[in-house]
Amino acid sequence: MKTIAVDMDGVLSQYHGWEGDDKIGFPILGAREGMEELKKLDFHIVVHTTRGDAQVKEWLGRFKVPYDEINVNSAISGQNRGKPVAAIYLDDRAIVFNGSWKEAIKRVKVFQAWWEGEEEPFDDKPRSLQRPYYQGQGKFFLEVFEANHQRVLSSMSLDHFVGKKIILVVPCSWGKPYSRSYIHYHINCRLYLAGLLEECSIWHISNVGIVPSLLESEYPYIAYDWCSKKASKQDLEDYRRITARRFLEWSKRVKAIGVNLPTVIYLRENGNSIKAVRMSDLEVPNNVTLIGCPLIDRGVYSDLLCGGLYEDADDALIAPECLDRLVRTLRAVVKV
Repeated sequence: MKTIAVDMDGVLSQYHGWEGDDKIGFPILGAREGMEELKKLDFHIVVHTTRGDAQVKEWLGRFKVPYDEINVNSAISGQNRGKPVAAIYLDDRAIVFNGSWKEAIKRVKVFQAWWEGEEEPFDDKPRSLQRPYYQGQGKFFLEVFEANHQRVLSSMSLDHFVGKKIILVVPCSWGKPYSRSYIHYHINCRLYLAGLLEECSIWHISNVGIVPSLLESEYPYIAYDWCSKKASKQDLEDYRRITARRFLEWSKRVKAIGVNLPTVIYLRENGNSIKAVRMSDLEVPNNVTLIGCPLIDRGVYSDLLCGGLYEDADDALIAPECLDRLVRTLRAVVKV
């Protein structure tokens, strides 16, 4: 049985600064259910906190939050009892809690320390000593990430789709992680305002594979640049061919694990990604809706383009009429 250490203030209980030993906030939304889910996953739960054990034990009992021990793991001998007071806890086995227990459980299920797993392809040193930044284009660049693509496929499970009503496939971005780019920021904001963001299991079709949004902040997906403007005709042909094959493998995997969700693919018309999708024979079990956004006069939505600081052909995806079409399509598919 694995042990998981869970913080108290700001993770289990509401926290806005220290107010005293006996001042513990109410439970954060989903905390009890999250701890119950950890028990179902067969974790030994240690509540890890700088607070006194008596107050914590009383609080956990009052709100019926399951746990095994407080500030000690009896399965291990010779340990130092208690959590030291600090402003920052730096740890290679930590998951940052961002206020959502739903997201925390997802990350627990797929967690891996940065130094665990296989060595990165084509590296001649352990990944603990070398974590390269990949830049370039062409077949070699694409094949560097093949092992990562296969690992994503092998690790795919129903957990990626729990609570979702639709699979949404969108492009990658030169900005990393993808969701922090201005294009994906506007897409996500529009979906949020429409009440659809939480309904979508979002996947990115990219030069490095079909990447779930859950992993977009992980290495190596934050450490590459395709440099499409320098790509040759052959480079683009290689991209379309390899991406078509990867997309077909991904769609077959979706079907194999028993996912029964409709899929919407939102890409720029005449782009290489949408051409790759059309080259593949889709195996997704339910209806697939492909939205190809045409190029639109950038002046229509210039207020969304960071003052013209950046130019990206995928800008078309944040044009109001394209975003409206995406929202209408998603609502029709999920019948919202």
